[in-house]
Amino acid sequence: MPDLLLEIGTEELPARCVQPALEQLCEGIGSALAEALGQRPEVTTLGTHRRLTVFATGLPEAQPPREKLVLGPPAQVAFDSAGKPTKSALGFARSQAVAVDDLEVRDTERGRYLCAIKRTPGRPVADVLLEALPAVIGGLSFPKSMYWRTPGFRFARPIRYLLALLDEDVLPLEVAGLRAGRTTRGHPFLAPDEIALERADLGLYLQRLERAGVIADERRRRAGLGRALEDSTSRHGGQFAEEELLDEVTFMVELVNVVEGSFPEEFLNLPGEVLEAAMKNHQRYFPVHNAEGELVARFLLASNRPSEADDAVRAGNERVLVARLFDAKFFYNEDLARPLRDRLAELEQLMFQEQLGSYREKTDRLVGLAETLAAQMNLEEGLPSAVGRAALLAKADLTTEMVTEFPELQGIMGREYARADGEPESACLAIGEQYLPRRGEDPVPATNAGAVLALADRLDTLAGCFAVGLVPTGSADPYALRRAALGVLRILIEKELPLSLRQVLTQALEPFTEKGDRPTDQVLSDLLSFFRDRLTNLLLEQSHDLELVRAVVASGYDDATDVVQRLEALEVLAPEPSWRDLVKAVERTHNITRDYTGTLRVDENLLQEAEEQKLWKLYEDTSETVKNLIAERNYPEAAETFTRTFAGPLHVFFEEVFVNVEEEALRNNRLALLKNINLLISERFADLSQVYVE
Repeated sequence: MPDLLLEIGTEELPARCVQPALEQLCEGIGSALAEALGQRPEVTTLGTHRRLTVFATGLPEAQPPREKLVLGPPAQVAFDSAGKPTKSALGFARSQAVAVDDLEVRDTERGRYLCAIKRTPGRPVADVLLEALPAVIGGLSFPKSMYWRTPGFRFARPIRYLLALLDEDVLPLEVAGLRAGRTTRGHPFLAPDEIALERADLGLYLQRLERAGVIADERRRRAGLGRALEDSTSRHGGQFAEEELLDEVTFMVELVNVVEGSFPEEFLNLPGEVLEAAMKNHQRYFPVHNAEGELVARFLLASNRPSEADDAVRAGNERVLVARLFDAKFFYNEDLARPLRDRLAELEQLMFQEQLGSYREKTDRLVGLAETLAAQMNLEEGLPSAVGRAALLAKADLTTEMVTEFPELQGIMGREYARADGEPESACLAIGEQYLPRRGEDPVPATNAGAVLALADRLDTLAGCFAVGLVPTGSADPYALRRAALGVLRILIEKELPLSLRQVLTQALEPFTEKGDRPTDQVLSDLLSFFRDRLTNLLLEQSHDLELVRAVVASGYDDATDVVQRLEALEVLAPEPSWRDLVKAVERTHNITRDYTGTLRVDENLLQEAEEQKLWKLYEDTSETVKNLIAERNYPEAAETFTRTFAGPLHVFFEEVFVNVEEEALRNNRLALLKNINLLISERFADLSQVYVE
């Protein structure tokens, strides 16, 4: 069974593009070959910033023969009473270019039909690959692509060579005007000559490249870099924790070599986040901490040169970092010369969004909304005042030199400058926490003031964008509104803040009533639906059961903390023996009253049957207890009380009483009774008709 070795040699790819490209290649080639060959081969991918490699093993020699069934006329039409072919059969045979004797009668879902069986021999696997591979390679998606060589062909960087071997033979593959051969290339400085391979052998490929200074397997490369970084970090007493940066740097080098550099200790007087931003975000260096978690005047870098060049590499990178730190120190001192409060007027010249005004206008909205939220939550004394001060200064650091140079430090520099200005510590911390969580793995703000400010900031952005029609569509979300909504929900849930989404969104929309061309009620409805979808996705990402999530969200999602409590209650109840009885009771009352829109008032004079009289008495005796338990968020006890009270009597009722009688008043009275029972659970706990049980 043949093996395929494919390498796409490129100019240096952006490191963050390599892994997604390898994943696309693996899926694209695997799927294309599975469809064409009838079986999915084992596909392995590896890569560096200069090569994307695919190895597929266990390919068949050729496609399996294909058989196509073409239906002709029905059998009774195709043959006369004597069994001879009719004109219909003869005409069908001519149209399919086969002899009448080669036609067959087969049983189908529509009956017995005359059929032509067309058999096509399978193509050699090389032909299949020559058809599939250019389409897969040309279909790779990158954040930014270049046009290169062949008109219409796009790739992240120019392709310089192709290696394509099918066992010992070169596969005559052509992509972007390049024809594949059997040579690869080693490290550009250590072994620039071409390396010829005799066969498609992954072990041989890796071995030859390693001799030429390239560790092509990114897993080995990452593991080697990780060990070297851990060793270097531990010498200073710290622990290595930069896994995300390591993922990126792994695709910036082709060999394993870590170099340690230093910088003058005077720069340790800068805020630690400034030093880390200069090292990590701008230079892809690894900062070093001591046993107490403090930065030391050292940095680590992954070098794409052998150890013999360490001194030159170290000296060059130290010069680069020191120059950047001198700039940062200059910016820091310049910014400290003016307090944040004196920068507010400059926010008028800084546009937040064309239709929503400047950052000064956003600041004014933020102050009002943050103070309102803080007063509503009543979490601690003086919170509205602290939040109001933080909101007033929250965006002032956008006008500083440091944030202009390091945009990722917005909020962080605001915190540092506010401290230097003598602002209250609660306001300083809130300014620093206003953008948390930035990403899914980030924590939510630790302080109440920070949480309120972060909520107000996101709610204002969401309300404003929806008011003027800047709503996410498909994958397009230029204002990161999905991330903003998820941030709101995470803060509410993880800080256990029982805020009403409807209420806070209504408050956030107040400054935008004259914006846009849609009624505020419609904008609010769209926002609530948007939050419902984000909440559902958030809970599913946390591995909660889909049916249970739908059940609780269907019963209301205005209070995100309450949604989580109801969901957790269902997860406790689901394994219990009474779970089936609870679900069936809610489901049956839901199904029969689904289309009922009449009054919920039950007329006792119309309760004719003993079973419905008993149900009504049980409802009168128990309904307030269940409602109070739900109001107290004692959901398990509410569910158990409901099940214990109604499951058995409801079963008897449905066995003995016919609900949909001809007499309208009697029918509606019975439907009203069942609807009331259903709503005890479905209205404010969970719509269990969304859940399936055996």
